[in-house]
Amino acid sequence: MKKLLKLILSGFAILSLVACSANNSDYALEFFTALDNTLELNSAQIQGVFTSNNEDSSKIKFDLQINQEKNLQLALDLDLEAGKNTEDNFLNFYIKDDKTYLNSYGTTSQSLLKNLGIDGNNKLSVYNPFLSYTDDELKALFTHASKDGNHYSFKIDGSLISSYLDSMGSINIDRATLDATIEDNYVTAFTLHVSGLQDIETQQVGIDITIECTLDHINSLDTVTYPSDLENY
Repeated sequence: MKKLLKLILSGFAILSLVACSANNSDYALEFFTALDNTLELNSAQIQGVFTSNNEDSSKIKFDLQINQEKNLQLALDLDLEAGKNTEDNFLNFYIKDDKTYLNSYGTTSQSLLKNLGIDGNNKLSVYNPFLSYTDDELKALFTHASKDGNHYSFKIDGSLISSYLDSMGSINIDRATLDATIEDNYVTAFTLHVSGLQDIETQQVGIDITIECTLDHINSLDTVTYPSDLENY
């Protein structure tokens, strides 16, 4: 479950792969400032969809409420779609008062937060691998950027994504784009699309992934919503 929490937050870490071309360095600075602020948020509701657009299309929808102003409080609901099959609330996970609560396919359980190696008094965070990069190094990684109001569009160097995903060279990304909305120095929405090919044994398999995410109530979500029967898990 700790890995699952980090996976959700890592959606924002992926954004740290995005800067801009040499002609738009201001956009890179604006974006990275907003990204850093977003990774450090105290509370928010984050909703999103991970979509695999291959032959057997699938979606994972998530709704995450988090408040870590003082003691970590969290509610995560996951829905799954695979082909024509839909499983709403196939997993629900909650953190409240240093305890964890899990509902998986109707089977409920509870435990202590420290068993996940998480201290409820410390904020969840994601390591940003590009904090040490200079502006010139960031600009060299990307091919294009544009801005319209508070909406930013980026084209990412496909070779960068390929090496980031697989150092063995079996993944070839031919298209990677990101659209992001920045408001009050926070990333409030983004759509990341990555497509390409992966070599698996003697054949190539298509990669076509989209991640869509929106953030609301940034640093203003006072109450996390829990099910009424939580203590009975």
